[in-house]
Amino acid sequence: MIGKLQGVETPSQKRYIFQLMQLLMKQGMLNGEKRRGGEGGEIQKLELPPYENLNLGVLKMNDFFVNPAKTAKRGSLVVVVKCNGNFVSQSEPILGEILTNNPVFELHVEVAGDVQVSMFYLDEMEHQSFGQKSRESMTNVRCGSEKGMIMNFFFHTAFVEKDNLTIGVNMIDKACKDKGKHYDMDKASVTLTFMKELGRFVV
Repeated sequence: MIGKLQGVETPSQKRYIFQLMQLLMKQGMLNGEKRRGGEGGEIQKLELPPYENLNLGVLKMNDFFVNPAKTAKRGSLVVVVKCNGNFVSQSEPILGEILTNNPVFELHVEVAGDVQVSMFYLDEMEHQSFGQKSRESMTNVRCGSEKGMIMNFFFHTAFVEKDNLTIGVNMIDKACKDKGKHYDMDKASVTLTFMKELGRFVV
């Protein structure tokens, strides 16, 4: 019996597919140019883009909440960073800055490859989000459904081309489904800033 089929659902998945498509186009693999040296030549293989470790400095929320005061009543926010599935950093919780609607989270962690960034209400967060529970207890927790999570997104460092990476709320997993109830769907975004100097944590 075939189980439930899953397709491309989240903005992060769409982001990865779009970046892969760009990579294929750049290497001429979408227009039939599959061989080097013409007919009978060597079959061309996709060349993955080189990437180096990046120092993820801070995360800033930009005009994110429709009602910052109401959000602040639920308590402090905390940002968690995972790299290639492993916990690497947790920011300091922020409460007062939520009222400015532009809170900044100090991360200072070196990352490379697949990076997951998640934000939680600190008081509602569960330990399995950080891999502190056994694997058995995590099997029924779907990514993005952890208790207290308000947003979650993935990116790959190979496709970070500038010092700042800004992602609109419509391209952030979980938050994109809000339909304007808690988040400003027209203006809200998150900006990651990458620094030249290494931070406090290195993976």
